[in-house]
Amino acid sequence: MSIIQQIEVLIELQELETQIRKASSVLEEMPHKLEALEEEKQALRQAVENASDALGEWKRRYREQESESQMMLNRIDKSRAKLQQVKTNKEYTSSLKEIDELKHQHSMLEDAMLECLDRIEEEEKQLQKSSKEMELQTAELDDALETLQQEMDRIRERIQSLSDQAGAVSERVPDDLKQVYQRVKSQQPRGIALARVTGAVCQGCNMNIPPQLYIELQRRDRLQFCPNCQR
Repeated sequence: MSIIQQIEVLIELQELETQIRKASSVLEEMPHKLEALEEEKQALRQAVENASDALGEWKRRYREQESESQMMLNRIDKSRAKLQQVKTNKEYTSSLKEIDELKHQHSMLEDAMLECLDRIEEEEKQLQKSSKEMELQTAELDDALETLQQEMDRIRERIQSLSDQAGAVSERVPDDLKQVYQRVKSQQPRGIALARVTGAVCQGCNMNIPPQLYIELQRRDRLQFCPNCQR
């Protein structure tokens, strides 16, 4: 195999490996996108839970106030019955005062109960709104999740196909040349082992190569290495 043929095979191998790295990089980001979509779904569920909890809390308060109201009405009835049994004006006046105070407290409690009913109505509307939003947006998010999963599967298949191709090309590279290629590739941040030279400038590091090396390079009779980046 001539040096030109060796270089062509290495270029083909490098292009395949570059495509694999790019596809793998895209694939690595996708779990984060999946997680973000799941977090959106969880936020929607949480909003519904919060609305449901708030509604439950106001209903609980109303039940307590309703029970307290009934107890207060019973006390008023007892005080009225007691009023019929008093024997002195002082006792009568005291009983009337007690009844008036109970009525005042009951009136305040009724106002609180009305406020509770208003809040219950508001919370029911909020729960209905949150539930509807969750239903609609969850459907959209599920579609997005399914599309993303399909894209991940497609990329995995592409990576496998590229890896198979790269493996086949690698088999065509002589062992000694393959070792050199792997060594140089491992030293480069982006794993690029080969670089074009244009106008005596290495396109890998954008540095000038020595004039004599440039002359030797143009002979195309053996591999040359950039003295700056080792490509």
